[in-house]
Amino acid sequence: MKSVRFHRLACAELDEAVGYYERCRPGLGIDFQAEVEHVIGRIKNNPASGALYRNSQVRACILRRFPYVIYHKEIADAVWVLAVAHGKRRPSYWARRRVE
Repeated sequence: MKSVRFHRLACAELDEAVGYYERCRPGLGIDFQAEVEHVIGRIKNNPASGALYRNSQVRACILRRFPYVIYHKEIADAVWVLAVAHGKRRPSYWARRRVE
């Protein structure tokens, strides 16, 4: 099982989304966080999970309950989460991010 590391901007996106959903309805942000953690667990166990994004080595895992996508890339010793992106807003804004 590989470790999972988050790009600093992906961390900020996750925090922002949790806060947004928590403001919408108390407890909803916690539900969002739990679903992200579930998908991250799946990625840890199988870094090849998710569809390849265009012609790249980046994979996309779609959350079931929320309109978000986790974009990740497997490297030698870990899996990097490049973005926790809303599936309907600003497509590919994260594509220039590099593993830190």
